[in-house]
Amino acid sequence: TLTYIIPHKIKPESGENPSNNKIVVLGDIHGEFESLLAILRYNKIIDEKNKWNFGDGQIVFTGDVFDRGDKVTECLWFIFQLEIQAKKQGGMVHYLLGNHEMMALLFDDRYVVDKYQHAAHYIHFHYSHFFDKHSVLGKWLRSKNTIVRIGEQLFVHGGIHEDMANLDLSLQQINTKAKAYYRQMYFPGVADKVTEALISTETGLAWYRGYFKGDV
Repeated sequence: TLTYIIPHKIKPESGENPSNNKIVVLGDIHGEFESLLAILRYNKIIDEKNKWNFGDGQIVFTGDVFDRGDKVTECLWFIFQLEIQAKKQGGMVHYLLGNHEMMALLFDDRYVVDKYQHAAHYIHFHYSHFFDKHSVLGKWLRSKNTIVRIGEQLFVHGGIHEDMANLDLSLQQINTKAKAYYRQMYFPGVADKVTEALISTETGLAWYRGYFKGDV
């Protein structure tokens, strides 16, 4: 039997955080729940009962928890609960939106495994409806940042294109723009150039791949 705590209000976290104690960074989990637990246990971030064991440390999930694997929802609920447990001990869990989170919120199901496609079709849903802005996980995901700074370290899923850097925006402005976009539903239009640069597959923080040559 599993018990989940669901807060009355899901509040967005700050994109600016002090650097205290240890920081662990993980990315591209892609629904591999058992591997996620194994990594966290090995590094003593969780205990044998899968509870937070990292004190006032911080962990950054740099996106792409979605797609490819068949235990995406298990990963999401686990990270959601880990975040609540961490706060009680003075720690923090940061979950940044990657390009696969964006796809899940915006009706792009190219990499969704059959398990979730069958579940959605059975109840005449699109996969993205499971994470709409009225669902618990949907509200939680839309509270998440696209970029975060811990001390002097900056974290994003993809990278920072020069077009984004030249916009000279604060982290708060970037995250506010992104959250406003994801709060919309059903293929939202792009209202301004800042948002267009932010969600572009070429220049967006979750998509940019220009740090490496060739296909990545």
